[in-house]
Amino acid sequence: MAKETLYRNGVDGTEPLYPLTTSDQVNVSEGVQLDAELEAIHGHYPQMLTATLTVAGWSAAAPYTQTVSVTDLLESDTPIADVVLSDTVATAKAQLEAYGMLGRLTCGAGTITAICYEEKPTTELVLALKVVR
Repeated sequence: MAKETLYRNGVDGTEPLYPLTTSDQVNVSEGVQLDAELEAIHGHYPQMLTATLTVAGWSAAAPYTQTVSVTDLLESDTPIADVVLSDTVATAKAQLEAYGMLGRLTCGAGTITAICYEEKPTTELVLALKVVR
């Protein structure tokens, strides 16, 4: 079977897409697990996880904290986090405001803790977490 050609961005992400080199190509069509191939090629691979912070889950006093379960998250991880926005404009605006209240995120084994120093969100937040190991 022929290998499928995969593409990647340039070093800083602003360059156009270009094909991986022959040594970087992975054999996806034969059922080889992509994550294992990427790890073998580059020594690491990104993993996308999500965490949902509910309105009722915040502690009662400042600094406001909320700890939620995130399967596959390690205590040693330092994820890149962003908010997943609603398609509804009013809801998205409320989510952006709530996301701005987050002061810090800390990881535990299978958990993430969000900390808000002054105000706590009044809308549910879904966080997208990108972890590279």
